[in-house]
Amino acid sequence: MNKAQQALLWSALIFPGAGHFHLKQFQRGIVLVSITLVSLTLLLFKFVQQAYSVFEKLLTNSSAIDFQGIVSQLLQASAADQILMFSLWVLTLCWLFSMIDAYRLGKKLTR
Repeated sequence: MNKAQQALLWSALIFPGAGHFHLKQFQRGIVLVSITLVSLTLLLFKFVQQAYSVFEKLLTNSSAIDFQGIVSQLLQASAADQILMFSLWVLTLCWLFSMIDAYRLGKKLTR
């Protein structure tokens, strides 16, 4: 397996930016890891915040709590949150960019 394929797998399976570290492209790797960590932190914070508000609503109602009701409430609340959706898109694009760029750099370094 050549360096380009290894870098692609590192970025795809371990963490965005890991392939850049494997190729000794530390500045790009740090930028990609930082963007990914900020996006993941924001995603987790917003999701926990929404889950807490949904559970709070469910507990104040006197009706029976069912699993499908909880899931549908969480999905509706998550779909409406623009920050959550934006951070999800940033995370996805960062991951894709990391894989493509690591492969491209690996090909360039093996020439």
